[in-house]
Amino acid sequence: MRTENLEEIERRLTRIKVIYTDIDGTLVGPGGSLFTDPDGTLTLKMARAVLKALEAGIDVFMVSGRTGERLKTIARILGFRNYAAELGSEIIYDLGSKVIHNIKDIDLKKGQQPLDWIKERGALDLIFEEFPGKIRYHTPFSETCQNSALLIGNVEVKRANQILTEHGLAALRLADNGLISPVPDFPHPHCYHLLPASAGKRSAVKKDKEIRGLRTEELVGIGESIEDIEISSEVGIYFVVRNGAEEDARVMRTANEQKNVFLLDYRMGLAWAEAIDILERLGKI
Repeated sequence: MRTENLEEIERRLTRIKVIYTDIDGTLVGPGGSLFTDPDGTLTLKMARAVLKALEAGIDVFMVSGRTGERLKTIARILGFRNYAAELGSEIIYDLGSKVIHNIKDIDLKKGQQPLDWIKERGALDLIFEEFPGKIRYHTPFSETCQNSALLIGNVEVKRANQILTEHGLAALRLADNGLISPVPDFPHPHCYHLLPASAGKRSAVKKDKEIRGLRTEELVGIGESIEDIEISSEVGIYFVVRNGAEEDARVMRTANEQKNVFLLDYRMGLAWAEAIDILERLGKI
């Protein structure tokens, strides 16, 4: 990373209290392994970086499209405590002892889940009809979602959200959570969430800041998708892993345009370790 970028990072941050991080394609490598680099080689670099952050007392706060139960499993293994699930639609503290629902503008009946509301309004049918054969449920992972419909495919998000609005469903949005591993029917698929428009990774971080009284200059984000980078407005510095910019021109453009967003030299977990190394060298952890 260039010297002028390091100077800007140093200027924008105090000692770090929280790192908001994506998981898939960011912290972990191919197949979701913490011990595999992007080329499939076994390494301890990511594990050492996580340990370094935890030893410094930093809250490594996962912000992911995964469900709360799936994130709880990861958190217990890695020593994390807090996370935002299903693209920020719920915020979970201390492995589930406190859960904050980050959803508004939809009228849920008693005991009704947001996904039930989405299905009842016909929103999924609209998306499937508009993009036949281009998007479907991301099974089996979609089967345990409660706050959003987890989908896989290749569609134009702007058009999808236009369709929702035209049918009186502006309270919902389709969000692109980035490129994921190929499947037989989609060689270059993206992961999507159909969820309440009020929910998102950025709004979850904003709410967490309010709840815990955190200051922007104490916070760092790391991610790879265009949805991840929305967090940049809530943190002092946002790091983009190289694979995110390689896979999506919008990510590269944002990394070049926003003053607090910096593109890392490495990909996936190696980039995560690079970010921790930068913060340590600058005395921020």
